[in-house]
Amino acid sequence: MNKKFIRICSLFIGFYLLTNMVTAQDLEEKIAWEYGIKGGVNISNLSGQESKTPSWARWAKDTINDLTPTNKYGACIGFMVFYHFNNTVSLQTEVNYSMEGATYKKDGQDMNRNIKYSIKGTKYSNFIQVPLLAKFSFPFRPGISAAIKAGPILDFANSESVDVNFKLSRPNTNDKAFDTTVSNSLNYLNALTFGLCVGGSLDFTVGNYKVILDGRYIYGLSNIEYPPLGETNDPELRKSLFSVTIGILFH
Repeated sequence: MNKKFIRICSLFIGFYLLTNMVTAQDLEEKIAWEYGIKGGVNISNLSGQESKTPSWARWAKDTINDLTPTNKYGACIGFMVFYHFNNTVSLQTEVNYSMEGATYKKDGQDMNRNIKYSIKGTKYSNFIQVPLLAKFSFPFRPGISAAIKAGPILDFANSESVDVNFKLSRPNTNDKAFDTTVSNSLNYLNALTFGLCVGGSLDFTVGNYKVILDGRYIYGLSNIEYPPLGETNDPELRKSLFSVTIGILFH
């Protein structure tokens, strides 16, 4: 009886150890580092009261006081690293160079000063992005999986500039129209800002590589500029960004 009991216990213990060895091996295969490169297109814009009377239009704020920013297109390139806890959950971080900003266009007339104006401008704001994202993958075909991801993102200011074309004229007069294009480097960006990133991706395994088609939305949670010289109120200016990229991962 005791020998039979010992044999049964030995079988259970052996099965348990074998199962744990397979599980450990399986987990070891799943837990892996991957790294790769990416590139794509940004569609960015600005919001907040500061966006309607931007710093570069201060001189005309009595006349031009309701500019509405529109989308600007830019590029995004970067390096990405993944740590896979298992087939479903992974941690994703990146270092990206992101070209952002907004465009402006407005035609109007100041009846009090008898001034007709036309403004076209582009604001260029470039950042080094460092997101930290939790990624959840859902395989639905061999070699193909869908994923959702979310997490915080840090933006380190790189450069800021603006190109603006001003046209001013006085209707029904002989005054010569004022037409000029100004390109200036600005220095109002906060060194470090942060935001929230949410998105999704489709992952395709092709041989020893993985191709990732990624789409994400980034919303800035802090003001990206500090007050210009002579002003004390913090400018209310936040960024929003939709980005579509394609990347290649190496095992």
